[in-house]
Amino acid sequence: SAVWTVAALAVVVAVLCGWFARRYLALAGCVAVLGVGLMLGSAARPQAARMTCTSLAVGDGSCFVIRSGNETWLFDCGSGQRRNVGQRVVVPALKAMGVQRIDTIVISHGDFDHFSGTLEVCDAMPVRRIVTTAAVLREARDKPRSATAALVRGLRKRHQRIDLAASGWHDQLGHASVQVIWPPAPQENITFKTNNDGSLVMRFTVQTTT
Repeated sequence: SAVWTVAALAVVVAVLCGWFARRYLALAGCVAVLGVGLMLGSAARPQAARMTCTSLAVGDGSCFVIRSGNETWLFDCGSGQRRNVGQRVVVPALKAMGVQRIDTIVISHGDFDHFSGTLEVCDAMPVRRIVTTAAVLREARDKPRSATAALVRGLRKRHQRIDLAASGWHDQLGHASVQVIWPPAPQENITFKTNNDGSLVMRFTVQTTT
């Protein structure tokens, strides 16, 4: 701690300045107090994190593992470079982290490098639900030969629950409260030039403990 560091430096400076000359008991007492403080500090267990966010190395794409309490979310799950990224990267990483199930997979928008591994994860472990935007389902409907349409068909074939989120959407992830701050609700009739412009933006808030 900062207090222990300052105290140790003060003792070192005092020794160098000759303050402990022929004061062996005083020096021994200071060293003993510092030693006990160091041992107590080392024995103290750090408080467990109330939420963690781990970025997986998927190359050109994104996949974040967000954990809090007993829940695990994936924010995106894709890569534009690595084939079978779900099977080869995401699932092994999840198992190495001790994850047995996924509570929510968030698909931020309908670009392949943000969802390409989703079906592989769904095949490898239980997934409670998928959260995405109305624009993703709209693209799947309007472009039936697109990768987004293949994703939606695959999710429905696997009977995955699909929830839609927009600004104002709230949920809870373990100790964290989750709020969607973008995009606006579909009824506001806003169109985007690119999928990225309408990507889901979420705020995760965790109350710290004392």
